[in-house]
Amino acid sequence: MMHYRPLFAAALLAASATPAFAGDIAAGLVAGTAGVGAEVTYGIAKDFNLRGTLRGFDYGYDFTEDNIRYDGDLKLRNGGVTVDWFPFGGSFRLSAGAMYNGNEVKAKARPETLPATYEIGNTTYQIDGSVDATIDWRKFAPYLGLGWGNAIGKGSNWSFSFDLGVMFTGEPNTDLSASGRYSTDGGTTYTDINLNDPANPFTQDIEREKANLNDEIKDAKFYPVIQLGVHYKF
Repeated sequence: MMHYRPLFAAALLAASATPAFAGDIAAGLVAGTAGVGAEVTYGIAKDFNLRGTLRGFDYGYDFTEDNIRYDGDLKLRNGGVTVDWFPFGGSFRLSAGAMYNGNEVKAKARPETLPATYEIGNTTYQIDGSVDATIDWRKFAPYLGLGWGNAIGKGSNWSFSFDLGVMFTGEPNTDLSASGRYSTDGGTTYTDINLNDPANPFTQDIEREKANLNDEIKDAKFYPVIQLGVHYKF
């Protein structure tokens, strides 16, 4: 029987080298600047986890451009997959991943007086209708960050996490539209808005306003992510 002992010792050594948490899974709730949602963590190797996250939320977001005030909502819709590396074997981690980015701003111009009067381009218009803006970003956003907490680590099945990172969203895209009627003589006569006519002065002024808005927000290429989470390991 003595010749089996080296094989038994080798088997014990191999077992001890197996990643301690590989294959473990945890689920949790997260909340932060990217929204509120759910997260699943899976151990893929020693000191490496895979996280899947889905988040959403709506914030009020108002802004002013060229003396036009916009009342809007920042609609957060994002999620993706992140790989976490625990370089010191503790709770500190470095993270990298890929996100679907459905975040956007939808806004409506709010007049300071009635009837609604706006300075669009270089012309003052009285509008019987609405002026709307949409701002969005590219749908694919790489993510880099760091954080603390290992949802499938040793100890209690319950754990907490903190993430600090950034989504690289790229330069934003702006769409500006209007509907209804407009007047340039104080409301004496009105003309139907037709943005399909590029030769129309109103259409040209809308394009100028859109270009100004694009220039104002062109540097918003990054979205900061600050997130807290609570998790349960199964």
